[in-house]
Amino acid sequence: MLCLNKGQNDEFEKQVEIISGQNSINLNRHFKSLMRWNIRLSDLETINFSFTWIALAGALVGSINIVASSGTSTFGHVITIVMYVFGYIESVMTFPLYYQQLIRLQDIAGRLG
Repeated sequence: MLCLNKGQNDEFEKQVEIISGQNSINLNRHFKSLMRWNIRLSDLETINFSFTWIALAGALVGSINIVASSGTSTFGHVITIVMYVFGYIESVMTFPLYYQQLIRLQDIAGRLG
């Protein structure tokens, strides 16, 4: 993720020079390069979210299984546990997005400092 953000930011830094040069070949190459960096970052984000979803779905199924197999649980207990786990899942799902934004901001801050 660090490498991909660095590469995309390197390409963004070239943008003013390339646009002011008014060379259509370089401009085309630049925007295609930016598109490739966006696709790579998007692919990585998809992988991160997929792994997170799989882990959280496992936690949901596991919690339901544990509560249901205890033998003393009522339907209300199972629903309550499911709602708590859904609340947790909702919180954790944003972690990959925030992490990627933090990495991006660290790279930009390093360029400014």
